[in-house]
Amino acid sequence: MNKYAVIVAGGSGTRMGGTTPKQFLLVNNKPVLYYSIQTFLNAFADIQIILVLPVDYTDMGQEIIDAYFDEEKIRITAGGDTRFQSVKNGLQLVQDDSIIFVHDGVRCLLTENLIHRCYASAVETGTAIP
Repeated sequence: MNKYAVIVAGGSGTRMGGTTPKQFLLVNNKPVLYYSIQTFLNAFADIQIILVLPVDYTDMGQEIIDAYFDEEKIRITAGGDTRFQSVKNGLQLVQDDSIIFVHDGVRCLLTENLIHRCYASAVETGTAIP
């Protein structure tokens, strides 16, 4: 079964009050977004990542991919005006029958164990919510 992680990072960070969206802020010299992507890639060798970013930040997202990851496993699409629209934009890139993770990209403390538990639940019951 195909596996996709739709990592939604379409926010602009306005509530936080900064000029840089949270997903691009550095933690230990790497963008927050790096940690969410890396955890999914570590969890499954065959997972595909769909990264949903604000339209004005897709180039910055591509720079992160180029610097840290195998480009063949990650695609970028633009987010929408709402989280719903951003998730929808990401889901439109999913092909065939798949297990799909939808994850908020700035929630960078998820673990491989959590991802594996959600996967097992989704295979068994058709859904999983951590």
